[in-house]
Amino acid sequence: MPATGASAAVRHQAAAPKAWILVDADTGAVINAGNEREPLPPASTTKILTALVAVHMLPKDADIPVSPRAEGMPATKINMKAGQTWTLDDTLHALLMSSANDAAVALAERVSGSVEAFQNDLYDEAARLNLADNPVLLDPAGLDDSFSVGGGNRISARDLAIAAHALLADPELGGIVAENIARFTGGDGIAHRLVNHNNMLRHYDGAIGVKTGYTEKAGHTLVAAARRDGRTMLSVVMGAPDMYGYSAALLDQGFATAVRSEGAMSHLPPIPTDTPKAAAKAAKAAKSKPQTNPAAVVPGAAALTTPAEATSSHSGRWGNLLINIVGAIALVLALLRARVRLVRRKRRHARLGHTPKRPVLRAPKPAPAPNTQPTPRPKPAPKPAPKPKREPRVREPAPAARPTFKSQPRPTFKPASKPTPPPRRAPEPEPVVIAPIAGLWEGRTLEEWDRPLVSR
Repeated sequence: MPATGASAAVRHQAAAPKAWILVDADTGAVINAGNEREPLPPASTTKILTALVAVHMLPKDADIPVSPRAEGMPATKINMKAGQTWTLDDTLHALLMSSANDAAVALAERVSGSVEAFQNDLYDEAARLNLADNPVLLDPAGLDDSFSVGGGNRISARDLAIAAHALLADPELGGIVAENIARFTGGDGIAHRLVNHNNMLRHYDGAIGVKTGYTEKAGHTLVAAARRDGRTMLSVVMGAPDMYGYSAALLDQGFATAVRSEGAMSHLPPIPTDTPKAAAKAAKAAKSKPQTNPAAVVPGAAALTTPAEATSSHSGRWGNLLINIVGAIALVLALLRARVRLVRRKRRHARLGHTPKRPVLRAPKPAPAPNTQPTPRPKPAPKPAPKPKREPRVREPAPAARPTFKSQPRPTFKPASKPTPPPRRAPEPEPVVIAPIAGLWEGRTLEEWDRPLVSR
């Protein structure tokens, strides 16, 4: 119960909500709370989490197509029709100001491809925000009847305050929930005038949002925030018979609490500054298509391609082209290097007078130009003639032993001709022809024979 504002406290003592929490949004201190950790049906306050997922997963200029399932959602709704395309900004205004269930389903299908798959993104967002009271997040609109997914959601007042704390910190979403009236022309071509369902904006001084909710199971639920004198307070009431009166009493208590007294209080976890998994899923979400019935689509509706999708596709084509260019350059450099090595090896072997037995890697032959004769390959240099083998030297026969003559008739002696010497490399001089020496000793006696023979 609030510690200040006695009249308000007495007035709402018998009509206390099922759960409540009061938080200083500037410090995160929990000033007042009751049954704040019990998961309860949140009704349309679930759309706070749906909006957080949408702004994290979709580009600001995303288009939101409408499926037959979104068109068939029960009230409250903004009357989207299958085949229409709405802007993300208009869809978020319908979601947070008019609590449009058709807008919630259209966003879920745009982000995740189907309403059933959207629960995975809701749980990812809950983990990012450090929701610690085991929330059950199945339905993007917060329904808990026959139209709901899996029977609806369950979330504690504390976890709901954490989600609202993060929404107020987002400039786009914080601006939407603070608007009292919004005007725009929707995807149906109709000029819409939305009045925010949150009456705190019109009846509580300094109110800045955020979201109302109601179902028969949940009762009246309200997440409210106000800013006064540079301080911001945030309250959550669930299952409250008088949600506006009790929320006003809580906010009054918060502004009356001195900041210096908040040191010993428990605090909400800090608002995360990053979006883990959101960046990795952004491409998937941008390319996802809602499950629509082609027969129910309005004739003439054009195929949807968001600027983000076009940019992603364009970037992918340039990336593939760049990879191909780099690969081609690397291949050319490898071939040039092999060619240089081949030329160097040929020159080295040419200086040494022989060619390698095995050729190194050769660059592929370029195709000959049309109507041109192929360039003949140069003939290899002829091998030098081998040196003639040197024939073995022939020993000249030893001179015959001098004969012993007796007193007999002198025999006729013809000396054996010398063998012809083998050919030499250098030109040989003409051989000296030795004349027969028979005439030199004809008519000589034995004594004259023994004398040395002198050529004349």
